[in-house]
This record gives sequence, C-alpha cells and structure tokens, in this order.
Amino acid sequence: MTFSMPQGSSSEPPAGSSEEQTEGPPPEQPGSVPPVNLPPPDSPPTPPVQAPPSQPQFVWGQLPPNTPPAASPPPKNNNMLWWVLGLGGGGCVVLTCITLVVSVGFLSLLGPQVTNAFTTNLGLQATSEAAQSPLTSGSGRASQVLTSSDGTIQIEVPSSWLTSNDLSTDAELQAAHLYDAQYVIVYRESKSLRVGLTLDDYTELVIRGFRQTNTETYVQSPKKTTVHGLPARRLELVGTRDGREGAYIVNVIEGENDFYRVFAYTRLERFERSRNVLEQIADSFRELR
Repeated sequence: MTFSMPQGSSSEPPAGSSEEQTEGPPPEQPGSVPPVNLPPPDSPPTPPVQAPPSQPQFVWGQLPPNTPPAASPPPKNNNMLWWVLGLGGGGCVVLTCITLVVSVGFLSLLGPQVTNAFTTNLGLQATSEAAQSPLTSGSGRASQVLTSSDGTIQIEVPSSWLTSNDLSTDAELQAAHLYDAQYVIVYRESKSLRVGLTLDDYTELVIRGFRQTNTETYVQSPKKTTVHGLPARRLELVGTRDGREGAYIVNVIEGENDFYRVFAYTRLERFERSRNVLEQIADSFRELR
C-alpha cells in the first residue's frame, strides 16, 4: 500500500530557512505519553532496596542494649585507715605505760624498798647505806643510816623513808615518809655563836623560836635525858603553821663543839600512832667525832 503526499506539501524545509534539522527524539506531540526508560532485555534484575535497621529507642535511666559492663572501681587505699589505727593503738600503749609507771612509783612509797631511779624523779634521794639493826618499833622493818655531808653526824630512819632537800634549807639532815606524813630535820649550830649558853639556856631559845613561828602552841616541860652519851633535853611541841597543825618530838643535844636540834614530827591527828617511830628516830642521833 502506497501513500501519496498531498499536493503542495514538501518534505524539505523551505528555502532560506535558518533552522537546521538535528538528530534526536521527535518532539513530543501534544497529548502523547512520556517515554519510559525500561531496562534492556536480558539485564540482571535490580536488587530490592532494604530499609535501614531500626534504632532502639533510648530510655532515661536504662542502658542501651549490648552495652559493655562498666569497669569495676579501683580498690580503696586503706593506708590512711591503718595509720589512724596505728596511732590510736600506739597512744593507748603509751598511756598505759605512763599509768603503770605512776602506779608503781606510788606503791613504792608504801613498800620497804625504793629504787634510786624513782627517787631521783621525785627530787628525793635514797640513801645507799643501810643499817643492819632495825628500828625497835615492833614492826621489824629494816632501817637505814643517814650521814651528813661532812661525815660528822648521822641518824637512823626506816628504810621506806626518803632523804630530801626540800624540807629546810638550813638542815644538816632531813628525810620523810610522804604517805604517813612523817618527817625528821636535824639542825646544827656552833657553840662559838652562843658563847656562855648552857644546854638549858639553848633549849629555852628553841622553845621561844617555836612560839614565834607557830600559833596555838603547846609546850611540854623539857625532860633531861641523854642521846648516845650526849646530854639532851626532850620536848613535845604542838603548833599551827600555815593553817596546818603539827606535833613534834624534839631533842636538844649538846655536842663537843655544837648544839643540835632534832625535830621528828607529823600531823597532829597522826601523832599518837606515829609517836613510837618518831621517838626512836630522834633518839638515834649520833655525833661521829
């Protein structure tokens, strides 16, 4: 079947037209359907597009899944705790030792023996010379002999007594038993300072001086006696000084070149039970010329 061109039409563009014919798809005609790019035949099918995996929803206070466990915290340093415990324990040990030392020292005052170290700490000094004969007080306690620094006089006291330098600054000898409040002091005065005085005159001076330094005094009349061959006068005195009442056994002794005063005393309320030991201490005086 042949088709004839209509007359007066030509397939060539008119002469003098500036448009040139170009290759390409025919222009779309009004009302035509746009072309669809289909894959060529025998091409592999395009894999379906997969949707990305859904993310888990985050919840406050809840760890997301597959979260690795948290690392365990490092062990605590207990050095500070051990330091505190060590210091506390050491302080308790030191306090216990101090308590024991004080207790032993106090008890040693009550016992028959006192160590030199303890007496040094108290400012007291235990004598190193001990007598072989006990004081005849009925207690059977051992005694010790105290000797003056120049070696000319001595006195005997129980071994539980301590020598001291605190009772009087003018004493030749002095000692004490602190727990029983018992004391002894020995004074010396050269006869050259009391020219012409007899033993009785000197005894009156001792009584007068006691009344001047004490109040509410009581003085027993002097009794004649001897102390290890030396003439002496025995006195019993009571007086109040610095608000404290004291009772005294006093031996006033005449030596070769000196007068001696031996004061053995205690508190008034303790005097009767201390009388025997005080008398024996006062009578133990010796002049070593």
